[in-house]
Amino acid sequence: MNVLKKFKLEKGLVKDSGIMMVGVGGAQLVLFLFQFITRRLFDPEVFGVFDVYFNVLLVLINISCLRYEMAIILPKKRKLAFNLFALTFISSLIINLIIFIILILFKDPIFNLLSVEKKYFSLFLLLPLTAFIASFYQAINNLLIRLKLFNSSSFNRILRRVFEGSSQLLFGKMKFKSGLILGDLVGNFTIFTIGIFQVFKNGFSLKYITSNKIKYVLKKYIYLPKYSLVPNLLNIFSSALPIILINKFFGPENAGYYGLTRTVLLIPTALVGSSVSKVLMQRISLNRNIGKSIVNDIKSILYLVSIPLLIGIVILFFWSEQIFTLAFGENWLTSGKIARIFIIPFAMQFLVSPISIVFIAIEKIKLQSLWQVLYFLSVLSLVLLKNYSYNEFLKFLAVIYATAYIIYGILTFIVVHKYELKIRK
Repeated sequence: MNVLKKFKLEKGLVKDSGIMMVGVGGAQLVLFLFQFITRRLFDPEVFGVFDVYFNVLLVLINISCLRYEMAIILPKKRKLAFNLFALTFISSLIINLIIFIILILFKDPIFNLLSVEKKYFSLFLLLPLTAFIASFYQAINNLLIRLKLFNSSSFNRILRRVFEGSSQLLFGKMKFKSGLILGDLVGNFTIFTIGIFQVFKNGFSLKYITSNKIKYVLKKYIYLPKYSLVPNLLNIFSSALPIILINKFFGPENAGYYGLTRTVLLIPTALVGSSVSKVLMQRISLNRNIGKSIVNDIKSILYLVSIPLLIGIVILFFWSEQIFTLAFGENWLTSGKIARIFIIPFAMQFLVSPISIVFIAIEKIKLQSLWQVLYFLSVLSLVLLKNYSYNEFLKFLAVIYATAYIIYGILTFIVVHKYELKIRK
């Protein structure tokens, strides 16, 4: 309570963020527990292929709704939010049908580019279906948050991981090498169907949807796809590209080692970033509309995440190898060694990610987009490291990550500072 009083953080923000963190934390815990078993059922090569699949899926998810899902929280009128919801459905459906056709027509060059064996072609055909389900669920989730159904959003996250992990475990026991991809589809489809039921139960109705209103919101929020879609896509590529390059330069086994390291190190960021950011976005947008300061919220969140961050850094620095081998088996010792290289880069990402929502909330998307483009170009430079060793490649990548997020943090503080100066005039 002393911390809350010191920074004057409203209880509502803490409560809502706490509910979301329970959901994300529970989901990550379920994922982590299932990893104990699945990492023993599937070998590193299978995980390497899955990491390539999953990173391509992330790209498709982020382009499918053209970023309009981000706007669902913003309108004052609920009917406009409902029409944005309908717009995301239409957009995702059309785009993923096009992606499916592209996969059919250009499968050979696509698989050569990804360095994936053609025996996995039938599984990669599931990409458009999974992307449609997962991308539209992002819109569902944002509508749940707008309707203040934080408990439902939180519950869905946990449920997804339970169904995903259970399916992967079952497929692994049945010796299906495709089990990781099929399990991911099962988890996404489960919360997709439940989410549809939840939004209809809590006020959404097709009677609010009209072509005129869809056209209106499409034009009103056109700045999101116009200024944010491509840079955000580049940001996703920045995350996916290292896995793809490692798979191409050093083989799927090494891609699997790095993939596990990234999965584990991103757990805190996923817990805090995705939990706090949308709730924080609502609060900052509200404060901006009434010309109120946002600095106390930013300070409070940074203070609250700093303590677990420091503890995590110390633990991983001294015991990363022991933790990975104990959790996943001796085969994953290399992942523990890689973790020590990436402690600082992922720590910076953990610190900056929750507060970076200010770029959207106070409409400074162009500056954020510039950073995303520069970040992508720096990661793209890794294509020049084909003749370097695996360890040297990882160290270059770590430097790029750390530098990029330090700059991102500085830009965030500059934007907040300028906003504070503006409202004082």
